[in-house]
Amino acid sequence: MMAILVKCIWVLALLFVAGFGVTLSWVMLAMSALCVAFAGVLGTAAGFYSRQRWSVPGMLLLAASVYFFYRAWSSPVWDLAKEDALLLGLGLVVYLVSRCGRLCGAWMLVLAVVAVVNISYFGLQKLELDPMVPMDLVSVRAEQSADFGWFQDYGALGNGMAIMGWVLLCFATWARDKAKLLRVAMAVVGVLTLVVAMMSGSRSAIMSIAVAGVLYSVVSWVYSERFAYRLRQRVRTSLVLITLAGCVGLGVLGYLTFAERAGEGDAMPETNIRLAYWGMAVEQAMDSPVTGTGARSFSYECFRHWNTNLKTIEANPEFVHNEYLQAWSDYGLVGLLLMLAALLSHWGVAVYRLYQQEVDEDRHWVAVAGLIGLTVVMVHSLTDFPQRLPWNLCLAAMCLAWCYPRVAMKDREAQSSGKWLQVALVMLQIGISLAVGSYAAREAWAGRSLVESQQVREDGAWEVDTKVARLRELERASEASPDFRRYLNLARLYHTDLSKEGAAEAAVAHYEKSLERHPYNVVAALGLAGIHTGQRQFEKADEVYASIETYAAARDWWFEFYLTWARNKAYQAYKMTESGDWDGADTCLVEAIELLGKASSKSEPRLEFMRDIYINRIRLAMAAENYDKSAQLWVEVNEILPVWVIHDREARVHRSLGELYMRSAASEWKKRDPALAKVLFEKARQFFVDDQNISGKQESWRLERINYIDQQLKLLGVAGF
Repeated sequence: MMAILVKCIWVLALLFVAGFGVTLSWVMLAMSALCVAFAGVLGTAAGFYSRQRWSVPGMLLLAASVYFFYRAWSSPVWDLAKEDALLLGLGLVVYLVSRCGRLCGAWMLVLAVVAVVNISYFGLQKLELDPMVPMDLVSVRAEQSADFGWFQDYGALGNGMAIMGWVLLCFATWARDKAKLLRVAMAVVGVLTLVVAMMSGSRSAIMSIAVAGVLYSVVSWVYSERFAYRLRQRVRTSLVLITLAGCVGLGVLGYLTFAERAGEGDAMPETNIRLAYWGMAVEQAMDSPVTGTGARSFSYECFRHWNTNLKTIEANPEFVHNEYLQAWSDYGLVGLLLMLAALLSHWGVAVYRLYQQEVDEDRHWVAVAGLIGLTVVMVHSLTDFPQRLPWNLCLAAMCLAWCYPRVAMKDREAQSSGKWLQVALVMLQIGISLAVGSYAAREAWAGRSLVESQQVREDGAWEVDTKVARLRELERASEASPDFRRYLNLARLYHTDLSKEGAAEAAVAHYEKSLERHPYNVVAALGLAGIHTGQRQFEKADEVYASIETYAAARDWWFEFYLTWARNKAYQAYKMTESGDWDGADTCLVEAIELLGKASSKSEPRLEFMRDIYINRIRLAMAAENYDKSAQLWVEVNEILPVWVIHDREARVHRSLGELYMRSAASEWKKRDPALAKVLFEKARQFFVDDQNISGKQESWRLERINYIDQQLKLLGVAGF
């Protein structure tokens, strides 16, 4: 009775993970981990999973987990590292429980349900129908295309469906002790699942399915050796025909997928983008090759190693799109080697025991499913990061555990662990489950208000009624569990209405708290610097800009970082001009021009702003009667800026400079310096002549100015100048 109860609890827990573990949401991850940890503790306490065994692959995985936990805890940004830590804890609990081999039936039931649901969703989306969103929690799902199913993106869909499809096919092929009708049903669902995976648009999924298909054929061929001759021939003939049919289907769908992705018309081919990411990850890894730079550090360290061939318009590469390079860059060579040792040892044990036929007949399908599922995970991880989703990670942990199946009866006693070691392993399993459950419960409880207000995606994709509700729920969640994203969202909400009393102070406080928890967060730094500029705290704004320049420069096209910083300098110069500090104002304008020179974008606003800064510098030079400097600045303007920017109709650069020189000429004449006045009048006349953007009254006005200057020059000529 207890066994049935525990299995039911595990089915519910896994369904919960499948329902809410298909999106990158911290709250949903915490709730998923809580359910799994609760089921793990209950099952272990009931003695359901107490028969753990000592194994070298298991100890390698445990050693890798300890190292990864330590590096996550010591990472520079805990709010990013905690996601890796909780995912690792979730996967470790699933691995320990799945190794006992008594949850295979529960897993198969859940996989079949999730596969059918995703197939249905995928079909509805292909028909351009709007399927129901679970609990209406993730509103951004409505923006996704038909290739996503119930998952976060097509890569996650392809990987999850590929694993589930192969596991279902392995069950249908080798679970000979099960009902034939059940196996046929699982085979149909498995084939449809693989078809959806191949139609998801994920090229990584197609490659992993192809490699897994080769392994499936090899294992089936070897397994047929135990049959009688005639039966073996029939099985192998059927296997060849099925393999050929699979190759044709995979080839057709693969060709369509690759052709579709190649014809998307991206500004830069996605393959080149990923190669650029990988190069950036290698450069980051070389900064700290042994221990890495910290969990999830690639999400901000990549900006220090930005590939010059990669356009800055590309999306923020939060992940490397290669789990092995991600492990090297974040956790160092130690982490990469430990991860590879754990994966390859499990894979090798499965291959060896299947080849030596050391697996119980009733568990043969489990070993094959684990081997093929792990192969899908390892191949897909070469070009993507699907295991960052809780559900896909649970699938990977399940396959990893199934690679170490029960041995044959004659060897079982020799392989069993001692009593005290059994106790230690059970206590370890309970301890890990309790630790994961405790932390997950805290985070889930802290985020309950966000779930109620449909803010489970803390990246700003909100659909709540009022800003007041957002503030209230976010403040409650931040008090219970501080996070840089929550502080950033609070600051941005206060920033939207700085006219309210105390809003500016609250925005600054939350921006600073966000930067304390994530000092490399460019968005928070730009918001804080903007408020400092508005409050005329220019030195503070400069300090913030300078502190984040290394990480913002690579994303200048997106953030307009240098343009924003230059505007701060220009505003500072304007205030200095008002106070009479002309030299200080000119220095600020020079710094603004230097900042604009660093900008990666040659956009029209940047060029126009640089033109305006030069004009202001000319005004300051003219006001200081430094006419040689003003002339030199005008030469620089014509050398640096395009003609169309200088002759912009709305800017009227020549008209304004003509007026400026004409007034200066009149002033110098009054000061009894007619020679200088003549030079200035001539320059003013030339500016009015070059003012081409004229029509109607503007033309008559320009002619009046030119005639006036001609009269003054005539008088100066009569006077001998």
